[in-house]
Formats: sequence, C-alpha cells, structure tokens
Amino acid sequence: MGKKWISQKGNLFISIFFEMNQKNINFKHFATLNAFLLKNALSKQFLNKIKIKWPNDLTHNNKKICGILQEVVNYNDKRFLVVGIGVNTNLDPKNKGFLSTSLKKIMNKNIDNNKVLKNIKSMYEKFLTKAKTHSYLKLKKIYNKA
Repeated sequence: MGKKWISQKGNLFISIFFEMNQKNINFKHFATLNAFLLKNALSKQFLNKIKIKWPNDLTHNNKKICGILQEVVNYNDKRFLVVGIGVNTNLDPKNKGFLSTSLKKIMNKNIDNNKVLKNIKSMYEKFLTKAKTHSYLKLKKIYNKA
C-alpha cells in the first residue's frame, strides 16, 4: 500500500490477521476500532494520556508512539484483515516528518515487549469474540472509553 515502517530494533512490531466474516463491520470500521483497541491496550498498561491521531497513529504530547496499518487480503474466496502495529516501546525513531517518543521515555523505565504483546493479544482476542455478535456501533461504544 506504499506505507513504510520507520522505527528501530528493540521496539515492538506485530502483524495480526483474522478473517473478515463479521457482517456488521467493514474495512473502514476496523480502522476506527483498531485505533481504539490499541489506545485502550496501551492506556491500560501505561498511561491515560494517549491520543488518537486519525486515522492510524497514537500519540503522547503530540509525539508519535504507535502506528497502525491495515490491508485486506483475499485468499480462497475469503477476506482477511492484516493489521500491522508498530509501538515505540524502548526507542524513538528520528524522522523529519513527525516527532516521536517511546514508552520508555514516558515511563522512565525499560519496557518489556512481551508484556505489551500479551496485553495487545488479549485485547484483540476479546474484541474478536465480541465482534461475532456485536454491531460496529456497539463495539465503538465499548472500546471508545479510554
């Protein structure tokens, strides 16, 4: 899709994919829900001052700490959503286009990527279970709380 990760070794990079068989949720809905999910996961674990910079970044004090990309892949007559997530856990990449920071700088301590991964994984597992029975508006209300 032309987007490129800009980060450093030592940060957390995740790809999550799942079948898009939820009838009430479309690709654009997932873009909104992914931002809410990740904001909740990071806010729960670290701090409540994380903001969403629409459509696909999370920031703290106007400095980027997380980027989210998503793409639909069709395979064997099924549609899958691939969500790419990059979290500046311990290092902040230098870029002329935007300011960035890391959770380590914000929290003033080393961040365990495995704990962050576990928290994000748990959040997505719960979300995907709810997505089977809840509408987009209900999910948005649930996850737009942090």
